[in-house]
Amino acid sequence: MDLELTRAEYPIFSYDKHGKKVDAKIPFSSEHKFNLFIRDLNKNSHNPTSEDDNLVVVMKGAPERIINRCSKILVQGKEVDFDADHQREVNLANSSLGKLGERVLALAICKLDPKIFTKDPAYPFDTQTWK
Repeated sequence: MDLELTRAEYPIFSYDKHGKKVDAKIPFSSEHKFNLFIRDLNKNSHNPTSEDDNLVVVMKGAPERIINRCSKILVQGKEVDFDADHQREVNLANSSLGKLGERVLALAICKLDPKIFTKDPAYPFDTQTWK
């Protein structure tokens, strides 16, 4: 699928703050070593009742900045608790790949509860304090 079409299908969520449009995102910087976007999973649904039609946080970056924010992990297509055993396994894999000179990135996705993180009225995400 074309990247621009996918981005258009799942746009970055934005809201109005003092008459100014604010995109709910944190661009990558070497200081915080990740980027974050809040995307709309269904731009045609303004008052969703399901997480699948609401907003999703997508975070990508250095494993040490991502995995410490996670409580679940996807294992063979199933979401399970990110317990100490899984953390050891992930850290070992990251270390092994790093020793081979491979660049390792982590990805985290979290669908947001539409009862709390509303589209209308637009939830005012404060991405400035998330770093």
